[in-house]
Amino acid sequence: QHQAPHDAEEAPFLPPRITRRNIALSAANQFFVEAGMTLSEGTTVLPLLVKALGGSNFLAGLLPSLRWFGWLAPQFLAAGRMQRLTYFVPIVQKLELVRCIGYLLLGILTVLLGPSRPGLMLAIFVVLFMLTRIAAGSSAVARTEVVARIVPQEERATVISTRRVTGGVAGLLAGFVVGYVLNERVSQFPVNYGLLLGLSGISFGLAIVVFSGIVERQLPIKPRQIDMLQQIRR
Repeated sequence: QHQAPHDAEEAPFLPPRITRRNIALSAANQFFVEAGMTLSEGTTVLPLLVKALGGSNFLAGLLPSLRWFGWLAPQFLAAGRMQRLTYFVPIVQKLELVRCIGYLLLGILTVLLGPSRPGLMLAIFVVLFMLTRIAAGSSAVARTEVVARIVPQEERATVISTRRVTGGVAGLLAGFVVGYVLNERVSQFPVNYGLLLGLSGISFGLAIVVFSGIVERQLPIKPRQIDMLQQIRR
């Protein structure tokens, strides 16, 4: 363990070549993440799926709130525990794998159970959806830490702006895919929603592959875990 200095930025910078590669991989990661999120958008696509499965208007309208609650609440709980970590790419890989598998399962099960067991499929959907949101929200904490580590402080704005540009492009392109797949002349329930959920899972999987190539620099900060009471006091 290194003794923690007053300024975490005293850690040695990565070579320029690796820094440029990190920026490119980070941007590509955001492209696939945003594509996956748009293909299974919680305010448009998923409420329509809930209605197709016989869900109530209340549940369909509640989905956006559940989506953001499942995204934001785990971040508070995960932040304290993740302070014990030295490297954050591995935990992002594990948590994002949960999201990837969750959406792939939703896609497959929607096709298999949607027409014959809509009530069961709706229950499975709610459970898996919340599980993926908790995993994604928790990984967001680690992903933000990685973005802060992969480049010098003066280049962080470049990373963030590049990620937003690629994410915006991905969202636009994925929106066209959603419109095409949901066209009744192209595909019908349950294949249309199963396809979108499956493509979403594949996109999240590609995001993991890309993110795995990022090289972190270890900051000279002694890792320590913050328990729940300490986190609440903070």
